[in-house]
Amino acid sequence: MQSEIGFCVLEAFASVEEALRSLLRASGQSIKKQNFSKHFLARPLRTREEISLPITLVNARQIAPLDEARVRVLGEDADFLALHKPPGVATQPLSYGDGPNLVSWLALHRPALLQVNREAQERGTLWRLDQETSGLVVCAKNQPSFEAIRSNFHHIVKRKIYLAIVSGEAKSHETLVHQLGPHGPRGSKMHQVPQGGALAELTYHALARSGAHALVAVDLKQGVRHQIRAQLSLAGLPILGDELYGGERSERLFLHCWRYQFADREWQDDHAELFDGRFLDLHRLLQVFGDKLRGA
Repeated sequence: MQSEIGFCVLEAFASVEEALRSLLRASGQSIKKQNFSKHFLARPLRTREEISLPITLVNARQIAPLDEARVRVLGEDADFLALHKPPGVATQPLSYGDGPNLVSWLALHRPALLQVNREAQERGTLWRLDQETSGLVVCAKNQPSFEAIRSNFHHIVKRKIYLAIVSGEAKSHETLVHQLGPHGPRGSKMHQVPQGGALAELTYHALARSGAHALVAVDLKQGVRHQIRAQLSLAGLPILGDELYGGERSERLFLHCWRYQFADREWQDDHAELFDGRFLDLHRLLQVFGDKLRGA
């Protein structure tokens, strides 16, 4: 993808910076990130003058149609589209041209869905998974459905179950409750705080063990940033591949969003890459434990 684009102004501006703020609605922070020189930003622009600008700035609120995401359709109905997000793929782009990501896949394969929640980069996706996490993401296909879910998310969504491979001695089941807050450079990590943090609660069930590792199903109650990763680490059960939270180095983070149950719908993603015979036969285990997890 090209990095710059010619941009022509149809009226005169006292400075390039004034034109960027007025025409592109560019913030001071977004302009600063481009590393323009002070001389360039201060120089005046004549009517119909063309300047070269980074395409990520000009198209900051647009979504580039990219096809590197390897996204898979799991199912859909009149209101929702269920997708499988592979590990290493972001849910949404941070800027125009970011890839691979799920929303840019939508721009190429289901462009009409970008009209839902169109002012936000995440568009109609109902939740976001970390880039390293694989699994289920559901997109609303129309604005009323999006607003109905997002306006009352915690009451409409009844169950959120994730799968993880962890290191350590997992109990048969355990409920974890912590208060979490950001920590480290730019709040890159969540850690336990004594007070004033976000309430985080989950229950995990150990499904099987293989040597020093266990496959656990996590019943998530809230949806705090990095909640599963942080809480399992605090319990002495870091996720395999999650070096940020003390996990062993591996080719991926072994965390997978498996099932979401809405008030009247249930979506499930059994395409958990790398949960294979090297550790455990995941699909056989899910057949055995599926009914148990539904009733847990």
